[in-house]
Amino acid sequence: MGLVDEVLPAGEVMAKAVDKARLLGAWPHEAFAMIKRNRVEEIEQRVLARREEKERLFVDCWYSAEARQRLRAAMERF
Repeated sequence: MGLVDEVLPAGEVMAKAVDKARLLGAWPHEAFAMIKRNRVEEIEQRVLARREEKERLFVDCWYSAEARQRLRAAMERF
């Protein structure tokens, strides 16, 4: 999935992280920003395309009779 680049012994993690930060910090800022933008652009478009639907579903769930009943019960416990 690409979530982990490298596994290191605990004592080496900080030095490796600082080296990686220095490397990334040396890249031209515009190029780095473009790389980041390209990585999230497609996902952002998908999220925005369904935002209204997801907001409506959230509001319907949050204000449902079941949710209101559970919130009332939680408030009573406090």
